[in-house]
Amino acid sequence: MNITFIGALGTVTGSKTLIEIEGKKYLIDSGLYQGSDLVQKKNFDALGFEANEIEAIFLTHAHLDHVGLIPLLYKKGFRGKIYATKPTIEISKIILEDSAKIQEHEAREKKTSPLYTIEDAFSCFDLYETISFHKLYKLDNLSFRFLRASHVPGAAGISLYDGSRGESIYFSGDLGRKNDDLHHSYDDLPEVDELVLEGTYGDRLHGADDFLIKMKELIMKAKASNGLLLIPSFALARTQVLIYRLFELMNHAPEYKIPVYVDSPMSTKITELYRTFGDELKISEKDLNKAFEFAHFIEWSKEREKIYRDNEARIVLSASGMATGGRVVDYLERYLKYESTSVLFCGYVSENSLGRELLNGEKVVRVNGHKQRVRAHIDQLHSLSAHADYQEMIDWISKSDKRPRRVYLIHSEQRVRENFKKILMENFDFEVILP
Repeated sequence: MNITFIGALGTVTGSKTLIEIEGKKYLIDSGLYQGSDLVQKKNFDALGFEANEIEAIFLTHAHLDHVGLIPLLYKKGFRGKIYATKPTIEISKIILEDSAKIQEHEAREKKTSPLYTIEDAFSCFDLYETISFHKLYKLDNLSFRFLRASHVPGAAGISLYDGSRGESIYFSGDLGRKNDDLHHSYDDLPEVDELVLEGTYGDRLHGADDFLIKMKELIMKAKASNGLLLIPSFALARTQVLIYRLFELMNHAPEYKIPVYVDSPMSTKITELYRTFGDELKISEKDLNKAFEFAHFIEWSKEREKIYRDNEARIVLSASGMATGGRVVDYLERYLKYESTSVLFCGYVSENSLGRELLNGEKVVRVNGHKQRVRAHIDQLHSLSAHADYQEMIDWISKSDKRPRRVYLIHSEQRVRENFKKILMENFDFEVILP
């Protein structure tokens, strides 16, 4: 089994790994690079392989940085199977259609050719094959099994076994949290020879859950100033967890109740899908529906205009979570200049993003191509992250009866994964490699 690491090296986007077994090629994930224009230009670089040579793609989950390049592979000749869990398939259809629309829009703006089109995205959907958790599948000399990774609905770690050489390897995907509010916990690490491990939070601990303290503080600030609490939020999983958390807070402490709006078409579509993912969630359908009915989902532009006109405390959840695009950028352009505004990032914010500039304390930023003065209060919550921190990953590895002999660290900023390597070497005796 030969492994070529192509994306997510020294960065948290662009996940894709090439596997070669007896002359046949497979991919684990095929994600877009996200962030600054310079980073996104990598999506137009050579793939490092011929798309029509790929037998199959195995998807860990449906985030854009793991699935967003699939339509380009189709455009370049890929016609193999795409193996994924049912939630991953259904969510990725929404995400890829949205991504294709963005590609076409940006191409028209720049008068260039799009990375791929909506037609390319729709054409991929016929290639999907549904995989069940824990079941063993065979593909030529390759056996594979999907295990729960938590993180988002349908997220999986993928175990591969090369029957020709008797070698096994596990791809963690994005490992979630042990005690997530909505999603089931991840499965134990199986006994494998090698482990490919994500390291998004490889040198950090999430700390105590300070959601209630922080949210109560910011809600009271919004009430005192009749201001906006803007929460840039990922459409998948983060928005749904936030809705549930806010519902719980305001249901038990009515004095903190203010209107909660969700302004993101993708968030709305994915929230509706959550109602069909009962097996993926820890809470009952009844409790889930109560929470989702508590928030107001924006459908029409006139509803957004009402939010703009309102002179009252209110919360708006809008994508994207790192403020790299989407409707949240329009809110930032309009509201960053007001001291009554609070902006709360809930989780990881990558380098080369508007969100990171704001968290770094920049007083003037560029939003939608215009300079914008920042007078708003900028804050961050790490406790809501959908990624395991280094202690959770250490505990996960420690529970395995047979530790892997070699670990590859990917999906992490370079400084973070260098620190994570040191942490792992202090706790285990396996070889740690930074591809």
